[in-house]
Amino acid sequence: MVAALVLLAAACSSSGFPVSYDDQIDPETGLSNVESNWMDGCQPSMTDELADEAALICECSYDRIKVEIPFEAFVEANDRLADNPEILRDLQADTNVTERAIVEIVRGCIAAA
Repeated sequence: MVAALVLLAAACSSSGFPVSYDDQIDPETGLSNVESNWMDGCQPSMTDELADEAALICECSYDRIKVEIPFEAFVEANDRLADNPEILRDLQADTNVTERAIVEIVRGCIAAA
């Protein structure tokens, strides 16, 4: 599950960094750049026992993150995770409030699946 969160580091595209969760909408999929990258990284990183529910878990967690985490805080977490994705393995050691909140959101979505 923690591996699913490492995907935050992939939230940048070739057309520049998004300025909001809803920036850079793909006309074919209707997804923003950030949501598309979240889904692309989240689903394959789910464990085998969560594979069937992966899309629902990833959609749930993205929807909650978008509402509960300010975009600027999400970007800061993204930057920290890009430098050191291992910080999510020990939530008490070197994570900040945003990173802990993201982990708890994903855990909540897994529990609800």
